[in-house]
Amino acid sequence: SGVDGSAEVEIDVSPAPITETLFPVEHPFGCSFGVLATPADGRAAQLCVVFLNSGAVRNTGPNRMWVERARAWAARGVPTLRLDLEAIGEADGDPDGVPPGEEFFATKYQAQLGRVLDALQAQGLGPDFALVGLCSGGFLAFRTALTDARVRAAYVINAGALVWRDGIFDEREARKVN
Repeated sequence: SGVDGSAEVEIDVSPAPITETLFPVEHPFGCSFGVLATPADGRAAQLCVVFLNSGAVRNTGPNRMWVERARAWAARGVPTLRLDLEAIGEADGDPDGVPPGEEFFATKYQAQLGRVLDALQAQGLGPDFALVGLCSGGFLAFRTALTDARVRAAYVINAGALVWRDGIFDEREARKVN
């Protein structure tokens, strides 16, 4: 992607200004893409909140909801990251994106998220994390919370599934016919 993470902007958000910085993380497919929001005064909680994609919706979230919530948390001292993983939004990967359906629930995204949490910790953020996700992002938040002790909370909104098996979407469609 060629993003070096040096772009920084200060934004006046109530109750305190924040700084937003690009936050790329190297992976075998290239770079994931994130926007890191932190309190402009440098203070930070030991919790960092990560907002995850809902299917092909990029890091702004549904109707820019992730932007508004991430900035509000950062203005209150909690760093946040709005994240695009492989082939979603501004992240590197297949230029055709992720095929619709089950591919958004692939286990590769959990490994990618773990690598992003490692990078956040290397920047002095965390050591505790909360994950926020809608649909497939909710699935990813839930599954990661089960396996990564750094995740203290998962805000799961309308997850497509909590337990995955191949063909689950086909099974759901077949039940509609009966």
